[in-house]
Parts: sequence; C-alpha cells; structure tokens
Amino acid sequence: MKFKKTLIKPWRKFTGFIAVFIFIFFAWIINLSPKSVSDINVQLSLLAMEKGYQGVIRMNSGERTYSPTDYIKKLILSPQNLSEATFEPLPKIYLELPFEEESILRNEINSSLSFKVSNERNKLNLEGQLRVNSEKAINVTVNLKGNGIDHLLYKDKESIRIEFEDQNYNDFSEFSLQHPLVRDFQLEPIYMAIANDYGIITTHLELVKLNLNGKNKGIFLLEEVGTKEHLERQGKLNSVVIRFSAPRNPELIGSTISASGRSETYRTARFDSLNTSKIRLNKDLYEYEKKAKGMLRSYLNGSTQASEIFDTQLIGRYLGIAEVLGGLHPLIFQNFLFYYNPETQLLEPIAYDASLHQRFNHSNLITNLTEGFVEELLYDEDIFTSYSETVYDLSYKILNDVNYIAKLKYIEDSWYQQLIKEFWLLEKINFQDIQKRSKSLQEKSLDSLKSRSSRKQLDKNLKSSSCNAATDIEESNSEGLKAKKNKFNLINSEFFYKDECTIIRVWSTAFDFPKDDKFPESSFCYINKNLRQCQYKDIKIKGVEIVDMNKSTFFITSNSVDIEYSAMYNFGFPEIPNYLTLKTPIKNIKEIKIFYVDLLTDEIVFTHSEEINYFNN
Repeated sequence: MKFKKTLIKPWRKFTGFIAVFIFIFFAWIINLSPKSVSDINVQLSLLAMEKGYQGVIRMNSGERTYSPTDYIKKLILSPQNLSEATFEPLPKIYLELPFEEESILRNEINSSLSFKVSNERNKLNLEGQLRVNSEKAINVTVNLKGNGIDHLLYKDKESIRIEFEDQNYNDFSEFSLQHPLVRDFQLEPIYMAIANDYGIITTHLELVKLNLNGKNKGIFLLEEVGTKEHLERQGKLNSVVIRFSAPRNPELIGSTISASGRSETYRTARFDSLNTSKIRLNKDLYEYEKKAKGMLRSYLNGSTQASEIFDTQLIGRYLGIAEVLGGLHPLIFQNFLFYYNPETQLLEPIAYDASLHQRFNHSNLITNLTEGFVEELLYDEDIFTSYSETVYDLSYKILNDVNYIAKLKYIEDSWYQQLIKEFWLLEKINFQDIQKRSKSLQEKSLDSLKSRSSRKQLDKNLKSSSCNAATDIEESNSEGLKAKKNKFNLINSEFFYKDECTIIRVWSTAFDFPKDDKFPESSFCYINKNLRQCQYKDIKIKGVEIVDMNKSTFFITSNSVDIEYSAMYNFGFPEIPNYLTLKTPIKNIKEIKIFYVDLLTDEIVFTHSEEINYFNN
C-alpha cells in the first residue's frame, strides 16, 4: 500500500495543478469576451506562438494540427515541460533609451510592419546607454536588425542591434538581440555545434534577459558575428566579412521592376560588409575588403575558378552540412557570409542563420533548389569532393554514432532548460525526423550526388576589362547635376585601377521583366502593355562625378545600360551583366557618383560606385 501511495500522491498534486490551470484558463477566455469560436482560436494561437508553440517542428510537415482543441490540450499539458526548467539565472542586459528615441524606434517598427512582407529598415542610429551597474553606463547606438518580418512580428521581442561607441562590453563591440524563435530556439545551437566540428567559423550565440527602460522583456538570443572580437575568439585574424547586397526595398514591392522588392540576382548584386564603418577607419581592413569583393566578382564573371578564391574544403563542408540537415536557407545567395582569411588569402564561409524549422526531410538534393549559385560552386571538383565526403560522413554519424547524437542532445538540453522558463510550450527536437534525410543520403551513390538541375551550365566568358576596351568619358564645364540619392538602386557600379587608367563598370539590377514582352496572363503588364512602366528596355546614364584628392570633376555621358533579368523570367543560371565600361585617367579617387534616370519617376538620381580591387590570378 505504501508503494501505491507514493505513486498516487504526485499524480494528485499534478491533477490539482491542472484543475487550477483550467479554471484560470477559462477565466482568461471569458475576460476576452469572444464573439465566436474563431475569436478564441485566434487568441489561443497568438498565446501559443508567444510561448514557443510550433517551435522546432518543421514547417508544413503535416505533423501538427492547429485547432482550438489542440491549443487547449497543449496548454493544459504544458506543466510537464516546466519540470525540465533550471533555476540557473541568465545574464541580464539593462538598456536605456530616451523617450524620444524609443518613440522613433516604435514608429519604425510600425512602418515596417505595415508592408506585411520582408523589407529593409531605415538606419536610425538611436542613442542610448547600456547600464553596467548603478554607477556606470556605456554609450551605445541602437538600430533595428534584419529585414524578415519575423524580426518584428512579436511585440516586445523585436530584433535590435547594439553597437558600442568607445568601449566594449564583456568583450563585445557589437551584437544583436532577438526573439529566440527567429533562430529556431535550440535548433540554431545544434547547427553551430555541427559546423564547428567541421572547422567552420560559427556565429556566437547565448541567451540573456533584456530589461529596456525598466521593463523586463524576457529571454532574448544574443548573436555576435563578424566583429574583431568574434573572429579572434574563433582563432582567426581580424579581417572582413562580406556578403551579397540584395535588399528588399519597400518602394519596389509589387512594382513591375520587382514584385518581391528584391531586384537582384547573385550576378547583378553588389557586395557589402559587416562592420563597414570600422573597416573604413582601418587601412588594412579596407584593402582586405576591396580584395575580397574583387575576388568574388572575378569568380561570378568567369575570370577565375572557384578554387582560386574559396577555401574549397570549408565551402564543400558548409554545403554538405546544409545538405544533410535539409537547410535550404543558408544556401540562398544573399544569406552567405564570407570571411576573407589574410593568411590563406581565400574566402571562408561562416555558419549563420540556418533556419532549420524550414528544413526538408525528403531525399531531393536541396543544392539543386537554389537560384544556381550553389550549383555553380559544386561544378568545382575540389568543392564537390569536400561536399560529398561531408554528406556521407555527417549522415553516417547522425544515423549510427550514438555518442554523436548524445552530444547534440546534451547541447539541446542545456538550451531547453533555460528556454522553457518563458517558452513553456516549446517542444524538443525530433532527431528521428532529422535521421530520415540522413538515411536517404546514405543510400545515394556518388553519381546521384553529382546530379544537377535542368539548368544549362553557363559558359562564363567575360571580355577582358582593359583600358583599351573601355569608353572614354568627356569632362564637362558644368558644375554637375542637382540630384538626390535614390532610395533603391536601379543600377549598380564598381570601379578599380588597372594599368594606366581607372575602369568604371555600370550595370542594371535584375528586373521581373520578360525579354520578349510575353507577360504572364492576368499580370498587370499583360493587361496594360502600352503603359510606360511596361516598356522598360534600358536605363539612361546622364553623368559621372569623380571626387579625387584635390577636386570634383563632372563628366557628361549619353550612354545607357540594358536592363538585366531576374529569376522570375530567367530559369537558368543568371547571365553575366551587359556592362557599360567607362575609363578615366584620374587616380586616388575618393568617391564616384553615377547619375541616371529613375524609371519610376523620370527624375535624375545618383548612386555611388563601389571601389574593388581587380583580381585575376
């Protein structure tokens, strides 16, 4: 009998807890004054999402129902999850923003949410302080982080980036804070652990509690990537991290130029860098940045092979890990981060934002599902060898290495124990689901891994960029053009020094526009073919302004650039842009502006030309 009592007693306690919980739950529903069952469902779904429900599970997997009954069931059983919570406290960050600055931040959040899709945020550079203790505070600059709508969707959990002006905080010079859901709760740390095992630079992640202006905003994920401190902790020399610049411009969303607002392919896109302001103040870093950008451009133009600019072993491993985990997101061109290694003089990938809640578990090769950048990389034999070895090695460990899975589960447990304190509907990782894909990859032959999509391999053969082949620009006696910088670029430009001249290359961004004028039926331009915005062919270049060490010189030009085409109408590999190539004898240039006619407004606007180093081994 004693034995029976010891079993019954805890159950009675739990039953009592459930009874109290149900009473509170229904009181909450009555307080909402719902007008229908659908109102209850909406409120339950919002509460469930806020508390971690749907976290970790794969999206659109068919494994979850989302009915009111399901929400209630999960809420009632949630105390079981709380039994795994730890009492170990998290580090606290106290951020203070003046009332005016916080109002600006809130207005920008509301403005970005109004688009209801991903979009670029305005750079706010809000001034605040990070409170270390009652007597000491550090000046900081605060901005919104990311362009995905998920960075803003959850009130009081919006993603922000914090930069320190004149000193570091706990060896951080910059970091971002975001809802742990944005990085898939405990899935992202698992991804980082795997990437680290294969020698890839990983993003630093940790959980903290945020207090903003005295208000406890709960658990946030602190993320640090690409700073001097981060790279040095990874055993790397301080250098630059570059990426494709493919912003999602609010002004272009729904336009005939770009329905998505992102008007770039990986060949038309320019490149930007992390921590750009710090790079401009450091001569060595600026040289690294120009060289890294020139290297990547030379590969995209077909001037160099992948093995000449990438660390092929690390790139192959990076692609292989994504393949095994079914993570498409880190293989999309604008999501790549490349570290320029000054020792090897090669580009290395950085593991960042895997978004494994979107992972695939079927047997299809996800390396064939991107816009083509990854497929092109895998045509390099060295990269493919590293990729295939990683696919077989990692999928074998996930299927058969008990110790390896135990290691990953230990990492999950350490994160889950903290996350569950606030996100008490959060589930654990289903490793059997991850193993399904590993099993299918183990069964693939080497030839099947080599199979690519139906895209026809592009024969990249850019004509040499030489001073003799470029067009002279004619100096004007005028003071130049009065124009404003466009909020979005319809053209891109780069310049570099070669031989006895400076070469300026100009090309268009990528338009959702058919070359043959055959618009899809029911589309805006199919119905309104005669409208001006449905007849774009090229962009008129009106002038070039060059600022060197001594003066500003304006050049008149009557050239134009053909518009390039996005994947909306080009289902093969993106083509090398049809560059307008100009030249000038001016050296030591500080700034170049390209003036052109904005197709949307007919106004003359300008964009800056980016300096790169010409690279050709």
